[in-house]
Amino acid sequence: MKYVWLLMALFGTGALAQSATSFNAGFSLPSGQLQCGLFSDGGQASLRCDVLESTFRRPARPADCPLDYGDSLSLGVAGRATFTCHGDTIVDPARPVLAYGQLWQRAGLTCRSSTAGVRCLNIDGHGFELARARYRVF
Repeated sequence: MKYVWLLMALFGTGALAQSATSFNAGFSLPSGQLQCGLFSDGGQASLRCDVLESTFRRPARPADCPLDYGDSLSLGVAGRATFTCHGDTIVDPARPVLAYGQLWQRAGLTCRSSTAGVRCLNIDGHGFELARARYRVF
């Protein structure tokens, strides 16, 4: 239990929700309606972005997902972006704000903030665009 409290003190509770091996880095869009967190699980970095109060039509929840689905996208350093089956949130009011038009780069992942949402890419050129009103995976 001491280990859990130490991780919470060092990384915040959002990092623990993803994985005990996570590190808490990321950003929030100025609207506060979209937050992204960078995580490491077993040495592999991935970015997860949660959109609050989405208005787009969410994709159908897979049968093997008993939790929330369709409001969170994940992107690894390689490969395609996928929707996240999750029972938590990465929302953290302490995350730094990525001003519109600014670029964020970490661990082979690049995101650009805009008034239309966020666009994130990995080294393979795969990624996603995410906003309250729409999403696109490519």
